Amino acid sequence: MSRRGHQDFPGVDPYDPSGGPGTYYFNVSDLKKTYKRAPQKLYNLETVREVLKNPHRIWRGIREDRAQWLCFCGQPAHWYIGFEESAPFPRDCLYCVFVNDLNVVYEWRAEKAAIIEPGRLLDLPGCEFRFQELIWPSKAASRR
Repeated sequence: MSRRGHQDFPGVDPYDPSGGPGTYYFNVSDLKKTYKRAPQKLYNLETVREVLKNPHRIWRGIREDRAQWLCFCGQPAHWYIGFEESAPFPRDCLYCVFVNDLNVVYEWRAEKAAIIEPGRLLDLPGCEFRFQELIWPSKAASRR
């Protein structure tokens, strides 16, 4: 369902073990401010969409006072590094999409990753201190 003054983005529901659909939002007035401040950042909205739909990991609890806020982490195929200039996404990074408790995306950026399992799994350095809980992949999905 669309919210007034917001742009909808489809994604995965991190609380659904089968990976059912979820909906996330961008505040349109915030996007306009972002465009004025850093227009190249808006080109990466497609990267955001890809990470929301296909996250590698989702962390819950950004800071102690934001227990229900989420961080979606993924490795998109491409991203924008300048005005209309795309490049392959770096293999040693994760793209992070931060979502508040109202499912509104409030920040997105690439971060250097830490290798958890050589050749396969990346994670954010210090994630055990930055976040409260890993919720995706879900425990139910990992038991299959």
